[in-house]
Amino acid sequence: MNTNAMNTTTTAKFAEEGKGFSLSSLPTGYTAVYYGFNCRPRQVRYYKVEKSCEDILAGYASRSTASAWLAKVKALHAKAVARKEELDAAIARADKQMREGGSRDAREYARKERNRLENAWGNHEYKVSAFADCIAKVEARLAE
Repeated sequence: MNTNAMNTTTTAKFAEEGKGFSLSSLPTGYTAVYYGFNCRPRQVRYYKVEKSCEDILAGYASRSTASAWLAKVKALHAKAVARKEELDAAIARADKQMREGGSRDAREYARKERNRLENAWGNHEYKVSAFADCIAKVEARLAE
């Protein structure tokens, strides 16, 4: 019995030019699609950019469409990285204010502000990493 034939996997090819999904049907935003309106707590089904990445990897888009989508996502990734750096600087300022704050109220305000910024930073970190993962996957597929 040939066991090598059972272990082979096939990778999806790109669709022919002019066929498959268009660029407008592949969203690039990092917004959530939820399971239903009545779910409590709301459960995320998928994020739009990750679903578009899966569609491209499954072969539902042409090579040129994937390249154009990748350029749009790279621009969004650069913008998200810049925002993350802004949040890093704001957290550093809040830390400094916490250490060097004069009154107790000023230090307390700085602590609350730092917690708010840290939560925003964490949420933004997920966005940056999701964009980076999608870029890496699609670039690897385009390089094949």
